Amino acid sequence: MGSLLNAEVLTLLQANQIVNVQLQTSAPANRITVRYNALLNVGLNQTLDLFEISRVPRAPVITDAFTLNPRICAGSTATLTASTSPGYQLQWFSSASSTIPLTTVASGQPFVTPALTSNTSYYVAAIKTGCPQLSPRVRVRVDVVPLPTANDITISSTLSACQGNITLSPVTTVGNSVIRYYTSQDMTQEITTGFTGNPGVTYVKNANTGALTISGLTAANSPYNYYVALQVEGLCTNAPGTLKQVTVNYSQQLVVNVNSALQACGAASLADAILNLDPNNTYQFFNAASAPITAAAAANITVSGNFFIQAFGPNGTCASILTPVSVTINQQPLITLGSNALVTNVGNSVSLNATASVGNIVWYNSSGVALSGNSTGPLPSAGVYSFTAVATNAGCTSSAVVTVTVLDPAQCPPLR
Repeated sequence: MGSLLNAEVLTLLQANQIVNVQLQTSAPANRITVRYNALLNVGLNQTLDLFEISRVPRAPVITDAFTLNPRICAGSTATLTASTSPGYQLQWFSSASSTIPLTTVASGQPFVTPALTSNTSYYVAAIKTGCPQLSPRVRVRVDVVPLPTANDITISSTLSACQGNITLSPVTTVGNSVIRYYTSQDMTQEITTGFTGNPGVTYVKNANTGALTISGLTAANSPYNYYVALQVEGLCTNAPGTLKQVTVNYSQQLVVNVNSALQACGAASLADAILNLDPNNTYQFFNAASAPITAAAAANITVSGNFFIQAFGPNGTCASILTPVSVTINQQPLITLGSNALVTNVGNSVSLNATASVGNIVWYNSSGVALSGNSTGPLPSAGVYSFTAVATNAGCTSSAVVTVTVLDPAQCPPLR
């Protein structure tokens, strides 16, 4: 008997559970002899009760390559196939313990699942025609891959093709995926290297990055619409209508769309003002006198003033005009506390003292409720209270915390 008890069965026995022990003979047999042996190194009461011996069919066999590792796209069905001995049928169940089969099929005949949207397990058992006993059930887990959508693809929705040339460089965080391009949302025509659907326009797709380089676009046919999809694990692609649309406008020169009134606390980066940042372009920054400034200086503007941004295409054939940006640097408040830890007795109020280098200070209790001033008001019970000073200046904020320890003299031990 001990040779039939695996780790899972032993765990159930330790929990005083009734278990089924399976034995498969290697040759025809007309009797079963059960011998009990002590179970060494097992923390069990050495008593086993044998309730019943029943003869059941052998478990189904799965050799179908797909059924051994079923993987489908969300919204699709899975076709599962198993086999058993002649004179037996197969019953498929939705769980390991359900008593009503989903379907009964002959050996080798497929069971087609409903359309699935999440990982789902099915269980198949063999049953002899006319007999009630089922074989042990075999679990088949169907893994479901979610369909990608436009939200999984990052690229500007509107781009400019400098003198008809542009490179589309979408990115995604979806692993094991390939970027694909189409002429419409219905995905009937894919765009790859050498696509000839637009006379005079050349397409080259980078096999490594997925970027699509386009040349030969014209003002007469502008704008051009492209639709980007993902193929995940070589299996699942966006559903029609869920692709990322990119509109490309022909431009004699690059167009830089900016936030013309950039505000920041303490320091600003001019690059943050660019609304249609294109990683394929390079950008030059200028001061109020239209003199170039370094990228490092442009990334750390600490004084308010007027600046300009200019973009250059990847092929160097065109550039944007100098686009103005007005930068306002607001001072970050600095809070100075009178003390960050105070002590008082029950029933007292405490004055919270702090100054700000700029702006006004508002005090808040630990529940986020603003105080009417800088007094805590009477503190009713012993404990530790926290109060936060928040200084605000033109949208820039700083904070500091003061703790107040409240003592109850009646609960303090007497001095000896």
